[in-house]
Amino acid sequence: DRGVLLFDVAERRDDHPVAAFLRRELNISVGELGVIVGAIGVSRLLLNIPFGVLADRFGRKPLIVLGPVASSVGMFGTAACTGFWDLLWWRIVGGAAGSAQSAGSQLYMADISTPANRARTLGVNQTVFSVGMTAGPALGGLMADAYGLRAPFLLMGGVTGAAALYTHYFVKETHHPKPEEREKLALGDVLKQWRHLLVLPNMQAITAIHTAVWLTGSGAQYTLLPLLAAERFGFTAGSGVGVLLGMMAGLGAACSPFAAWISDRYGRKQAIIPGCIGGAATIALVPYCTSPEQLFAVCAAWSASMSMLGPAPTAFAVDSVREDQRAQALALYRSSGDVGLVFGAAALSAVAEATSLDFAMETNAAMLCAAAAFFAARATE
Repeated sequence: DRGVLLFDVAERRDDHPVAAFLRRELNISVGELGVIVGAIGVSRLLLNIPFGVLADRFGRKPLIVLGPVASSVGMFGTAACTGFWDLLWWRIVGGAAGSAQSAGSQLYMADISTPANRARTLGVNQTVFSVGMTAGPALGGLMADAYGLRAPFLLMGGVTGAAALYTHYFVKETHHPKPEEREKLALGDVLKQWRHLLVLPNMQAITAIHTAVWLTGSGAQYTLLPLLAAERFGFTAGSGVGVLLGMMAGLGAACSPFAAWISDRYGRKQAIIPGCIGGAATIALVPYCTSPEQLFAVCAAWSASMSMLGPAPTAFAVDSVREDQRAQALALYRSSGDVGLVFGAAALSAVAEATSLDFAMETNAAMLCAAAAFFAARATE
């Protein structure tokens, strides 16, 4: 599984602190920035079902290789963009890359885990994810300050290309479907699976959580927070926003093993509900920060709270279905997150433009609380 983890490090983009500043160079509005950030979710949403089918028909490895190849192309394209429409297009390519990689890697990790160690197995992936999120924003912001806003995209194009080569030569396949199994995976069968999955209370509950978590990530954390930090405290891409986001991801990496242990030892709900409530409370405090020091402290608490979810939501989704439903259950689970990714950035940016950044932050906190309440009422271990 080292090849899968290598791409998870490489794929965690270092463009998050850069996006808020690149919009100024390209004369892109806050609302258009929200559309661009959310565009990746649109392509992911459209491709989750096809990639889930392909993962069952042809195995996990082809998608794990395809993901970084497409991501590399998207990064180089982003580095060359000159305006809103071509930047939007390359974000869509990035979404396709993420959908392929997520389908392959999530199923790969599920294949090599058991219910007794699933959260801890997925927790390794979560920790590596957070390592990439730590190094990515900090490195990307510093590179943008030193070499220009397009330098981080060139770097990541090369790194993800190298990850594609590594996975091609060193990742071993974990799923070898029989010919008769491939023939069963028609579109009609997939849609029947989704209809069945959508009426399961546990799947309803965990998709609500996943939507809210990704809405928070794309909306509050990676769209509103950089804008607020830049406008209110004068943060730059590298010395301010990149360090802030890197600190938050670093705390997530440090807390992920503990969160995975809680999930396996005491149950998924005991990790998910407190994490969401704590995250909502700290997000609601962000608008009241009056100094960079306060902002860093509140964001540290925000990250520590949300990190309590760790791999628990993914483990909960896998635990809730039969093995033959796993691919499409995870496709549905990913799609719910992509809905949050799309509407989090776009909707909260629109709210910010119509009202204020502070009100948009409070709106995100309320939505996260509502999702936690719904999960508490519907989910059973």
